Amino acid sequence: MKKAISLLSFLLILFLLPIPAMAAEESISDAISTVSGLSPLEDTLYRGMMATEERIDISSHNATAAEVVAAMQHLSDGVPELFHVGRTYSYSTKSVTPTYLMSGATLDAARAEYLFALDMIAEGVDPQWSDAEICLYLHDYLCKRFAYDTTYTVYDAYTFLTEGRGVCQSYTLAYTALLSRFGIPVTYATGQDGDLPHIWNIVQLDGEYYHVDVTWGDALTGGEDCFGRATHDNFLKSDAAIEATGHTGRQNRGGIVCDSTRYDAGALTGVDSPAVLLEGEVYAIKNGRVLAFRNGLDGTPAVIYTVTDAWQSGMQTLVDKPAGIAAYGKDLYINTPKSILALDPASGHTEAFLTVSDGMIMTIYNDGETLYYNTADNIFFANERILTATLPSSLPPCTGAHHYTVYATVAASCSSAGTAYKKCTECGHKTAEALPALPHSMETTVVPPTYGVMGYTEGVCTVCGATERTDPTDALPLPTLADYRARVIAATNADTADARLAAIGQALAMEPYIGDVDSSDAYATLRTVMAAYDTAVNEANAAHADMAGRLIFTDFSFFTGAGTAMLLLYLAIRRIFGL
Repeated sequence: MKKAISLLSFLLILFLLPIPAMAAEESISDAISTVSGLSPLEDTLYRGMMATEERIDISSHNATAAEVVAAMQHLSDGVPELFHVGRTYSYSTKSVTPTYLMSGATLDAARAEYLFALDMIAEGVDPQWSDAEICLYLHDYLCKRFAYDTTYTVYDAYTFLTEGRGVCQSYTLAYTALLSRFGIPVTYATGQDGDLPHIWNIVQLDGEYYHVDVTWGDALTGGEDCFGRATHDNFLKSDAAIEATGHTGRQNRGGIVCDSTRYDAGALTGVDSPAVLLEGEVYAIKNGRVLAFRNGLDGTPAVIYTVTDAWQSGMQTLVDKPAGIAAYGKDLYINTPKSILALDPASGHTEAFLTVSDGMIMTIYNDGETLYYNTADNIFFANERILTATLPSSLPPCTGAHHYTVYATVAASCSSAGTAYKKCTECGHKTAEALPALPHSMETTVVPPTYGVMGYTEGVCTVCGATERTDPTDALPLPTLADYRARVIAATNADTADARLAAIGQALAMEPYIGDVDSSDAYATLRTVMAAYDTAVNEANAAHADMAGRLIFTDFSFFTGAGTAMLLLYLAIRRIFGL
């Protein structure tokens, strides 16, 4: 029987673990958030429902009734953290009144349990895996550990993760929540499964979009969930390939086109048990052949071992061998009808891990050190039993202190802490160490004070854009008419052009602050001084230009190729500027 993360397990672990510092509620909301690309209307509705607002005001959006319905449908289909929101609501073009399945302390506890469930699954992901490998691991995890809800009552991600069952919408939402934790772009598509509506995921890898239907990967047999089953015929498929498996009437938000056929013909197609990742390699088993995907999921795998034993009952033999595969420590584990073997993927050497005398082993999979396997009396799964065993690591545990090396790093920035992932070189134990956030890298600009406005030094972080202001300086006192007249006189009597220009600039800066006091005489005087200054500047420029021309004409060495070019340039400049 498949196992979900139960509330009892959650509470027990919380009791045994050290209690961390209390986090603000919004930090939990941030941690479970998956939203991106919401419209302004959807964002308002999302924020309101996350805060369990009784009535969400949308009047500022001027939305039509159809737009409100479409926005609510998208949030229901695509946002897993809204599990506390019921499927019914009332609305107008001014407001929406949702129904809530839980709120307050009950919702707080559920969100914590939901986050814990996601963490427990995500913990199995190695940060060094590619996005395609993460997609594969999480797809297969949901297929092997969760079951389709044949009562059609579980639609949300929270109930799915905590009870272990759900319909296609809950599979899709849970996969969305998990992929979002690793920054993998994910959305959803809708269509038909015969006469029933259906929903599944679309993921983006290396700029291309692919269909992933986790629900159909966890197919039923005779209306019952199959132990250790994870099929891949609907994993990373193009539009044409997913259409061929029966996904009709396809639609998706934004009209996404999945036209890459990169994985359509991959060797994972036809693999009906969970794949595993070991030491940076992907392995799967298909009809008893152990496949090593050493050139990517779209490459041709190497066959490193073949199970030759047959599953038989009397005169009948299973055509396809139902063997499964597991990975732990340094070894792979595979099953024959009567034994589970530890396989060294490098050498192909096998050793018996366990054998059974009663019935046949049909398939296996593992979560960490726990190996799950099922036995049956015959090939028709009569008297099926699900058993467990503890896998031994191929490396003995350290007797003293671990000797860690960093195998992956999420760099810290000035806006967030980082993480150093470490692995013991002796026993393989892994741990994570928080890296403190970095100090800001500030680029400063001094803003001088002006009339009535304080000055300051402004720093802008060149990494994250954060700003801060320091070193405030007093504002300049507002000028009076006497101050203005004094500057006009200074401009009139200045001995040098630089002094006159400085006084003119100071007087002009004072003018907006003089108010309604009559300053027309000083104003007129300043304009006269400015006009005289401009005339003097123009005359000086013309004189310089004439002097340059005379030098050119009197220096006959200019009449070379370069000199002629400079002469033409000189004449052109005079013509353009009217000199």
